[in-house]
Amino acid sequence: MVNSRGRRRRFGAIRKLASGRYQARYPGPDGVMRPAPFTFETTADADDWLAEKQTEIRRGEWRDPDAGAVSFRAYAEKWVEERELAPLRRASSSTTCGTPGTRSPRVPVPP
Repeated sequence: MVNSRGRRRRFGAIRKLASGRYQARYPGPDGVMRPAPFTFETTADADDWLAEKQTEIRRGEWRDPDAGAVSFRAYAEKWVEERELAPLRRASSSTTCGTPGTRSPRVPVPP
């Protein structure tokens, strides 16, 4: 798609919303198109934000905005539920997660 200056954008996309503001989106390293968490007053602001995201990706500093959306405990409990485990294994798996602040007796703790 060609922008108003007749040039094709090399990274990401900007579109004008009905409100008159602009939305920026970019392809993350995982291939998923990710929208900016907010809108911009001008295309220049949106373009600057896209340039920052592209730099983060190139430097390896980019962080998935969805990372950490699910706690490890919730993930582990769902993982155990989805598996067909023997009753003893299921009990063992659920106690390994334990309650926050406690340690499993089977995990060696360095001095």
